[in-house]
This record gives sequence, structure tokens and C-alpha cells, in this order.
Amino acid sequence: MTGKLVSGRTIDRIRREESRGTDPGTGRPLAFGLGYELQDSIETYGPEATGFGPSGAGGSLFGCWPRLGVAFAFSPCLMRTEGLDNRSHLLLTALHTCL
Repeated sequence: MTGKLVSGRTIDRIRREESRGTDPGTGRPLAFGLGYELQDSIETYGPEATGFGPSGAGGSLFGCWPRLGVAFAFSPCLMRTEGLDNRSHLLLTALHTCL
């Protein structure tokens, strides 16, 4: 099967910044578009500037890189403290390098 699930126009709308601030629990920078967390200065969604998605507790991270046509999901079974856990960042950097 080929084709697009979401139009480029919809992706552009999702990625338009609606709010920005700091997570009060972790001190991490946050930016949100329409329903999704956007890429931030600490590259939560890897080294790809177009990255966005939802992040979760314990290191979970789900998202996509629309420019590259890639989606990803990382759901670890061992919960670690945010700020000390770089598993998803290492995985996304390796994935980006492979592309």
C-alpha cells in the first residue's frame, strides 16, 4: 500500500506552535502545536528539526519526522528518571544516522 495518511497541510497545522513554556515537574522546555508536543532545544524528538509527537512517563516517546517520512515508537519497560535517561535520544540519533 502506498500513499499518505495525513496531508502536508494537516502536518503544517499540527506543527504550528500554539504554546511554549517549561515543564513544572522536570524543568524541561516544552512547545506544543495542535495536539502534539513539538521539537525543542534539547532535541526530545531526535536530531530532526521537524520531529513531533507525544512523550510519556519513564522515557516513552512516540512521534514522527514528516520531512523524512518516518514514524517511531519507544516504550521501555524499565522506568528511568527524566534528565538522566538518554535511551530514546541514542536510538533516534542512530535511526537518523541510518537514514
